[in-house]
Amino acid sequence: MSFAETLKEEIEKTGLSSLQAARLLEVPLRTMEDWELSNSTPPEYVQKALLYCLNAIREDMITAELDSAIKSGVVKSTDIIKIARDRYNRIIDWEDPYEKNSRSCQMEGDDVKDIDALRFNQSMTARNALQEICTRMPYLSDEDFECLYPLDYE
Repeated sequence: MSFAETLKEEIEKTGLSSLQAARLLEVPLRTMEDWELSNSTPPEYVQKALLYCLNAIREDMITAELDSAIKSGVVKSTDIIKIARDRYNRIIDWEDPYEKNSRSCQMEGDDVKDIDALRFNQSMTARNALQEICTRMPYLSDEDFECLYPLDYE
C-alpha cells in the first residue's frame, strides 16, 4: 500500500477531514493534499511520525467517546459492546449495545478500502475495550490506566 493510500485511510479512521488533520498535524493543507494525491511524498521518518500521530489522535478520540459514555451512564463498564478492528487488529469503532449505532469512525461502505474493518465481529466489556485502546500504544501502562480509569467511577 502506498503512503498516499495509507495516509487517506488513517485520516478517514479518525473521522477528520483533510483540513482538520492538516491543522492538527501543523502541515499546510496544500502539502497534505499533495501527499494524498501522491504528487509528493515526505521522507520515511516524516511518514512514520505522521501515521503515529494520526493513530494517537484516533485512539484519543475513541477513548474519549467510550470513557464519556461510561462516565455518563450511557454504557456501563461491564456492558458487552461490539467492536470493529482494522487490518492491524486495532479497535477502530464500537457499537453502543443500546442504540446499535457505531460511534467513532465516520466511514461509509464505499469509502473504505478494507470492508472487513466495518464488521463488528468481536465482543468485549466496555472497560476491557477502553483498556486495550489505552494500553496498545506505548504511552500508557496497565498501572497508568488503573489510575486514570478506576473501577469504581461508575
